[in-house]
Amino acid sequence: MGQRDEGLSRGSVTVELVKQFLFEQPPAFDQPLPIGGGKTASVLLLFAMQEGRLKILLTKRSEHLRLHAGQVSLPGGKDDPADSTPFATALREAEEEIGLDESDITRLGYGFPVLTSSQYIVTVAVAVAHLEAEQMLKKLTPNQMEVSDIWWEDAQHVFDIAAFTRHVRQTEKGERLFYRIENTTPEVWGATAAILYRLAKRIAAHPACH
Repeated sequence: MGQRDEGLSRGSVTVELVKQFLFEQPPAFDQPLPIGGGKTASVLLLFAMQEGRLKILLTKRSEHLRLHAGQVSLPGGKDDPADSTPFATALREAEEEIGLDESDITRLGYGFPVLTSSQYIVTVAVAVAHLEAEQMLKKLTPNQMEVSDIWWEDAQHVFDIAAFTRHVRQTEKGERLFYRIENTTPEVWGATAAILYRLAKRIAAHPACH
């Protein structure tokens, strides 16, 4: 078992609360850059409501992919020169991976970027669906070449700072810290957990969550 962060976000996680911690423009990566500066990518963190509870859309990457095969992820991929913004990248990739129509969502802003083990600096575009989660899911179709499954995870759990545990593993480049969200099936860890952790940490510090 890894080290668990102290504290529990007890208040209700809402879109309005999350929006307080987002940026209008993509924030700069605020940690040491990898040698060569790193490659760039963008993902979509999509919310929806279901019976009064906030949900987060997660996907499972297909097993045959070269990078991060079979891992829980957010829709997204590497930037293309034709993309006007990181949001454009995230939406283009979400359309390719799960059939998301941009007209079904409202843009909220950007979260903090993270660095993946494959040396991609990932910008996080955040949006909310107009439909409730289950209705939205019926409109989505996973591209089996890239995504084997899609589902909604309860935001109250994945933004509970106490659900995160920190772990260290040895790599060719030395020790690497990663996060895991306990009691998630499939297990949420790695870059996806890091994205959620950065937002969860800020939410947990908010007075409404104590």
